[in-house]
Amino acid sequence: MLRKIALFTSFAVTIATLVGCSAASTGLSVFRNTKSNKLDTVVYLDGFAAKRNELKQAATGSSSYKIKEPVSTSPSFKYEARKEGGLGRISSTTISIHKMMGKNPSDQAEYTIYSTTQDVSGALQPGTNYNLTSLPGNYKVMNWQRQQVPGISLQPGTEYMLQFVLTADNSETAQIYFTTK
Repeated sequence: MLRKIALFTSFAVTIATLVGCSAASTGLSVFRNTKSNKLDTVVYLDGFAAKRNELKQAATGSSSYKIKEPVSTSPSFKYEARKEGGLGRISSTTISIHKMMGKNPSDQAEYTIYSTTQDVSGALQPGTNYNLTSLPGNYKVMNWQRQQVPGISLQPGTEYMLQFVLTADNSETAQIYFTTK
């Protein structure tokens, strides 16, 4: 009888340890999920900040950045660092805008925006609002046919994905989903 009690106690402790570890592991996973894929930048279109569903991020480890409000067909673009000096030295920036094809973005960009200079001063600067229909002369806008155009002109009522690539000491790539008015 004493042997059965010892065996049962050992079994109960093992089960309690496993369940406790599992719960702790799940809690740690949720914490890690909320921290993973968090941008050091905030991206704005027409003054609306891109946000993600933090609850979905915590549960699954993946959540897209979205702008809930519809933006104009000729939006402005701005990005900011979440903390002062958090990005380090910025050397280049590129924006590509892809039309959504059902639930996925097209593999080819409708528009690609990049600096025409190799100088690091040609990168888009944080805190500056850029009108994507009329960029300064040191930026080139190419359409999907590889033709240079003066700026972007998006279709009304259409879903897009903007990809912002920031090359810096702390480089980032942000994918932001949005719809036009």
